[in-house]
Amino acid sequence: MGRRPIPAEQRAAIVASLTETPNAFQAARENRVCTDTAWKIAKAAGIELAQRGRPPMPVKKRKKIITSLARTRNATQAATQNGVNPATAQRIAKVEGLELAKKSTHVTEEKRAVIVASLTETSNAGQAARDSGTSVSTAWRIAKREGIKLGEWRRPISAEQRAAIITSLTETPNAGQVARKHGVDPKTARVIAKVEGIELPQRGRPLKTGAKAPMDLV
Repeated sequence: MGRRPIPAEQRAAIVASLTETPNAFQAARENRVCTDTAWKIAKAAGIELAQRGRPPMPVKKRKKIITSLARTRNATQAATQNGVNPATAQRIAKVEGLELAKKSTHVTEEKRAVIVASLTETSNAGQAARDSGTSVSTAWRIAKREGIKLGEWRRPISAEQRAAIITSLTETPNAGQVARKHGVDPKTARVIAKVEGIELPQRGRPLKTGAKAPMDLV
């Protein structure tokens, strides 16, 4: 059996994607077909495609990276905040003429304290690097020196998810509840609260509505 023919509506959508962004990979991903199919449709429609490779970065994401680079002057920090490779952030900085700060291996005591706190709570070097605005390798080195055992690597949360967690913690200062709402570990929520200076109540089950706390004497 051969492949089923692509419906006319789907073919038209693929042609529209290819016309707007001449990238077969991106058009295939948007329309849920294989890349070869997108290439064949482009050839049949006479659409000249860019060379094979990764799809171009969305304009909005590129602008966010440029904003982060202008604010921090640190490619690693900008890359961590926007979920890209530091090399990508460095290339964008070079193209845009943004001068980055010189690399330094020195970590301030304040940042070191944030890293240690994050590592102690999450056992995750990537998250500690994100919390402190340093590199993952720096967090790994500090973990080794402090004798903190790290768990399995986890992808750091996105800037949007972090902002949403901060908002929820501000409205409802309960790490467990906020963690369940955003699908993260309670430790992650506690670390973010600590880094952002959000005071949380002591750990324990919340009191039921109308219930009296222990030793509630008049």
